[in-house]
Amino acid sequence: MTFALKLSQRSSIAMILRSQQHRGFASAPAQKLQSVLESYRETHFSREIHSRFKKELLQPYATPSGGIPIDQLNEMLVNIGQGQHALSQQEQQILLQEAGGQITVDGHTGMIPLDKMMELLSANNE
Repeated sequence: MTFALKLSQRSSIAMILRSQQHRGFASAPAQKLQSVLESYRETHFSREIHSRFKKELLQPYATPSGGIPIDQLNEMLVNIGQGQHALSQQEQQILLQEAGGQITVDGHTGMIPLDKMMELLSANNE
């Protein structure tokens, strides 16, 4: 009986870990950004489909190589009137690592792949 309980607990833990990996973004900075952007979407883009909102929001910040510079996220938040929710340097680094982003050649600016940003914005919507 004890073994069955332990096996059951292990299965539950494994399922939780798999679901978190599938969702992708679980860090506090990612959840903060998701929350702020979802609130903004509900207020200003409520009649638009989610994909339209994502494209409208991210297109001005996307580079030709298909990424979003991490330091542009705060500029985006300021531009949509959410500057009070800007990410700290530490939060940016956590988000960059979680998204599998790359440090650019200058060593200062990180780049989050555009598909990962789309995934971040899709986490609660689709």
